[in-house]
Amino acid sequence: MSRERRVIPLAGHGAHLIASDDGRSVVRMRTGRYAVLSAQPEGLEGALTRAPERAREDQRAYLERLSAELGARDAADDATRWPPHRRSVCLLGEGRVLDDLTIALDAWGIRTTRLGADEAPPRDATLVLAYADHGGERSRWTRFDELPGRGVAWLRVYREGECVLIDPLAVTAGDATSEQVSRRRVAASLVPDEVDAWQRNIADAGTPIDAAASALAVARVLQILLAWAQGSDALESFRRTLWKLVPATGTVTEHTVVAYPEAPRSVLA
Repeated sequence: MSRERRVIPLAGHGAHLIASDDGRSVVRMRTGRYAVLSAQPEGLEGALTRAPERAREDQRAYLERLSAELGARDAADDATRWPPHRRSVCLLGEGRVLDDLTIALDAWGIRTTRLGADEAPPRDATLVLAYADHGGERSRWTRFDELPGRGVAWLRVYREGECVLIDPLAVTAGDATSEQVSRRRVAASLVPDEVDAWQRNIADAGTPIDAAASALAVARVLQILLAWAQGSDALESFRRTLWKLVPATGTVTEHTVVAYPEAPRSVLA
């Protein structure tokens, strides 16, 4: 016969106590995992639901130990999601995408540094992300292509007209630079001269990015940043993938772009 079970929130942890009438309780943690409680005092669920301030001493002591354990697990989960040594993130530029991304990162405890497109990122930054609404702002990015050589991850997000593109993430000196991505796109086109002209003279889209396009771009950026922060297997793909969103058709495509050896500079005797 099925026993009646009651679900009781454990304040401050996003966890819930699932109690049954036989005194056996299970905790569902915020990760969705379940843990069976052991040696719990009688009447524990009553102490949580009816009058916690009138709980017996043994009940209060047990709840304090349970809260401490859940707090330790919460801290471990936070560190798994975004390790502390990867939390110095710098955002360069202006616009809705960066505004939305800042809100998202703040919700997960990542305090970002927001700077203008022309400003130099702080020396302690572990990742620098730049956003540009039009081509003129991207012309300055080549000076940041040396960041991966100093151990700083480097990610670029930009609009071309209404389209949104996210370059491959650069984490080492051997990854594709902003200029190499641009050249690869020209070389792969059926109309390279026209693509080259477009990239050099990209006009403003004339309209701000809409909520849907920004949401999709921010979601992709978060995927990339989580892979980088956690060092997951997905990181290798993000280091060689150009992502493109065409809002007019709701189309998302991915294109492989890899770095290539630069020609050596000539030296005159």
